[in-house]
Amino acid sequence: MDLTVDFHTGSASEISSSEAENDPFAHQHDLIGFLGLMRYFNVPLLPITWQPALGALGKGGTANVSQALVHASLSYAFKRMRAQTSFDKWIAEVRALSPLKSHPNIATLQACCLETLEDGRLSPVLIFEKAEFGDLETFANSEAAAKMTIQDEIHLCLEIGLGLRHIHRSGQSLAPVLVNIGLTSI
Repeated sequence: MDLTVDFHTGSASEISSSEAENDPFAHQHDLIGFLGLMRYFNVPLLPITWQPALGALGKGGTANVSQALVHASLSYAFKRMRAQTSFDKWIAEVRALSPLKSHPNIATLQACCLETLEDGRLSPVLIFEKAEFGDLETFANSEAAAKMTIQDEIHLCLEIGLGLRHIHRSGQSLAPVLVNIGLTSI
């Protein structure tokens, strides 16, 4: 038997050796395990952070999304989970996103970085490329959307549908997956 320790909750549990050998995620319940998971999926750890002066991109039930301008044509979106979020939620998100890298209509996890929380703990931050026009609602209310033809609108709906079809075919949950049609951000 192997002993696995969840450093987030301080609890320990036993898993069988065969369970540990067959599941590369068996020990992924702490920061070190999470970083190992990122390495397993070839997601780099970058020494960058968001720029608070640019304001938030969004806020969801479990995370805040911040942003940073890297250069004139590239911005990143940083998904920062709330302090009380367990590593299990991070792991579920990475496991759901990683198999979906191959589709052009799905936002790809680019990298991760670390954030120091108020209590001194380190917390992972997921990094995505920020879409040019922001989220779909922002785009829908923009001048660019007002100029779209009906054919453009049909094409946009088709691209969204193709991304969702890929998610369903891969057996992933829709909750952590972000559809990126060149217009949406996370």
